[in-house]
Amino acid sequence: MEKRAEIIINGRVQKAGFRDFIDEIAFHLNLNGYAKNLDDGTVQVICERKEESIRELLEKINIKQYPIRVEKIDGLGDNLGSKIDQSREEITSEIRSLRDDFRSHMDKRISKIEVELAEIKMKVAALQ
Repeated sequence: MEKRAEIIINGRVQKAGFRDFIDEIAFHLNLNGYAKNLDDGTVQVICERKEESIRELLEKINIKQYPIRVEKIDGLGDNLGSKIDQSREEITSEIRSLRDDFRSHMDKRISKIEVELAEIKMKVAALQ
């Protein structure tokens, strides 16, 4: 299904070759449209084609490699950009949850090891 996306990209995205980078990716994805710098320091991308191609573009341009650093992608109209931001938040939340679970697991294991070590020390002291 053909879609039109109006995307605003925030971050260090001007004077870094980012528009040429977007243009190259869009060309390879056979997207129609353009990218332009806005006065507020953001980059606007207007593109049309299959939704899957637009999603792939969004994934590929969401980079944080010097000299480009994308901080936020907002999609206007079809809301693709905010879906990417929502997915990023969900992934971050899942990672935090897994990290907390791992920390809890390790705390329990360390406590058990400490108790066992104390018992071993007591038995060794009793033998002497």
